Order: sequence, then C-alpha cells, then structure tokens
Amino acid sequence: MVNQMVNGRVRQMVKDRVKHKPPSRIRYEQNHPVISCRVPKEVYDRFQDMREMTGKSFADILTEGIGIFEMKVEEIIDKVSKDIGEDQFKLGKEEGRKEGRKIELGACEKCGKALLWDFNNKETRTFLADVINKTRVIHSACKSQ
Repeated sequence: MVNQMVNGRVRQMVKDRVKHKPPSRIRYEQNHPVISCRVPKEVYDRFQDMREMTGKSFADILTEGIGIFEMKVEEIIDKVSKDIGEDQFKLGKEEGRKEGRKIELGACEKCGKALLWDFNNKETRTFLADVINKTRVIHSACKSQ
C-alpha cells in the first residue's frame, strides 16, 4: 500500500517537472518563431501543389511571397511619387513616418479634403493595389525601352 502511494507521488512529480531546454534551443526558438494560420481548403491545396512543383518548404514559399508583396508595394510607392511629385511625396512620407506609414494623396470628391492613406491597414493596401492593377502602370525604366 505504501509502495503504491509512493509510486503515485513519483509519477505525479515526473508529470509536473518542467523539461529542461538547453540555451541553444532557447536561442533558436527566439530567433525562429512559429507561424501558424488556418486557410480555406482550396488555398491549402494550391499551397501543397506549389510545394510539390517547386520542392520548396513552407518557409521558403512564405519568404518569396513576402518579397513579391514588397516589390508590389514599392511599385505603388514609385507610381504615387511620380504622380504627385517627389517633393510632395517626401513631405507625405515624413508625415507618414510620424503617424505610422500614412500619406495624404488625392482629395475626397464630396468634401474636397485630402485623403489620408494608412499603409498599416490591410484594406487600404488591398484597395490601392486593386486601383493600380486596374490602371496601366509601367516602370519608368521600361517606358524608355
């Protein structure tokens, strides 16, 4: 009977014990955080097809996708800066840094006040990307070719 009680306590102590992580593992986990998300089945299937076609890992595909998105944002910024002029763009860019990636661009058709675009907002970025994709945008370097 005493033996059973001791065994029960020992088992509980083993369960409760926190597993020791070596410092190298702790550093690795700090420098390589986990990303987890849920997506619709069709997006998952497209992702799996991409992995099979390219032989790349999830991390590689994600990294390349971020790079493509950043290039599109740079194209938008180039277009905006050309349309409103470099000085106005720099002024708006400085204001944006103060306010967190916001710039004034265009005016409201109804009241005439300046429109403030918040690039931290996903809906804003998506809207602007759609508008630019619907127009014929060409790099300034490509125009001369």
